Amino acid sequence: MDIEFHFYITYYLARNAGFNSDEAFIVAYSSQYTDDNDTIYRIEGGKEGEYSNYISQTKDIFKPQEEFMRIYPVFHFMPGTQEEILHDSACRRDGKLHLLNTIVDSSNSRKILDEAFKTGNLYRIGIATHMYADTFAHQNFVGFKDTFNDMKGFLETFIPSIGHGDAKLQPDTVGLLWKDERLVSSHAIVDNRSRFLDAARSIYGKFTSHLGVKGDTETILKEIEYAMNIREKDQRVKKYMKLIREDVTYDETRWIEDALQIVDRKRSIGSIDGSIEADEVLYTWKKGYKNSHWYQFQEAIKAHQRLVMDMVLREIFTKIEYTGK
Repeated sequence: MDIEFHFYITYYLARNAGFNSDEAFIVAYSSQYTDDNDTIYRIEGGKEGEYSNYISQTKDIFKPQEEFMRIYPVFHFMPGTQEEILHDSACRRDGKLHLLNTIVDSSNSRKILDEAFKTGNLYRIGIATHMYADTFAHQNFVGFKDTFNDMKGFLETFIPSIGHGDAKLQPDTVGLLWKDERLVSSHAIVDNRSRFLDAARSIYGKFTSHLGVKGDTETILKEIEYAMNIREKDQRVKKYMKLIREDVTYDETRWIEDALQIVDRKRSIGSIDGSIEADEVLYTWKKGYKNSHWYQFQEAIKAHQRLVMDMVLREIFTKIEYTGK
């Protein structure tokens, strides 16, 4: 899914479930920023030492495999349980199963989202909501390089099959009807509108349950479906804004600019022809950074990753290594 669902629809769902505007914004911003948090920053911390964030997304498809395993299955391709993979995986033409297959609304994804709700931490809730929503869009893909994901033609075989990379943006696009050639004919036509509405229904239900309120699910879904039926993305976004009835916009630099100050300086680099100068960027904290949204989001990213590794992935990785997959 992209910003259309992860920010705008998530904000609309959170707001109508009972979160106030500030709370809904943190949840929705954290959900979308999970996709935009793709740069490692090293920040001088004075007496507290250097600080470094974890990334929750990468666009570098040639990273080492172990780096993908710390990102994609944790934040975007949550595997189902072994039982779910055996019984709930879509029927493939080649009959393959995979221990890291993303299963829609899996018990693992629900468990991680429930743990986030228990903390009451809005950043954790937003990150886990992103992960949970992606189980609907990314079902039947695994979050690292594997032929299980392969949808390429002959001329594209040099590009590694990571996640839904071979399907490009098709699984993440609102309202799109597309074909997954890996699946048997009765399952091959994918209706993203149906998938995304199912995700919205589930997320809204979890938000209202967490807040202890009774929501008007059918009205909310009818409004979202109406917006999804609009052809152009920019017009759909305008419709979400009208539904929200608040001046809400997303700027991926907003949180980081409130937390960090950037100082450019020169450093010398040796070369064959002598010495050349290159820019080096030094990052330092702004005052009160521990209360900043960016810092609290980064700490939530680390907590989410630790939880998923401990509760879900460690056991799966052991099985994969044991079976030689």
